[in-house]
Amino acid sequence: MQPQRDDPEDEGPQSVDLEQLGGDESETLPCPHCGADVYEHADRCPRCGRSVTPGSGKRAGTAMRWAVIAALAALFLYLLAR
Repeated sequence: MQPQRDDPEDEGPQSVDLEQLGGDESETLPCPHCGADVYEHADRCPRCGRSVTPGSGKRAGTAMRWAVIAALAALFLYLLAR
């Protein structure tokens, strides 16, 4: 007799797989883009498919944005001083 499968809409591991592999000791973290549970060693979110590596969240673009603003301000001040 085969073990019963879980809901196919569930994006987590199937209970039958957990039984065969000895349980689920991996920790999950929320995806920085959609909030879905993602295993800590995963490269991509299973729900939205976006990268979940460190620095890939909503704050990742903030540092780049400020760097561009600072560079443009420095260029503007340089041109203004000439």
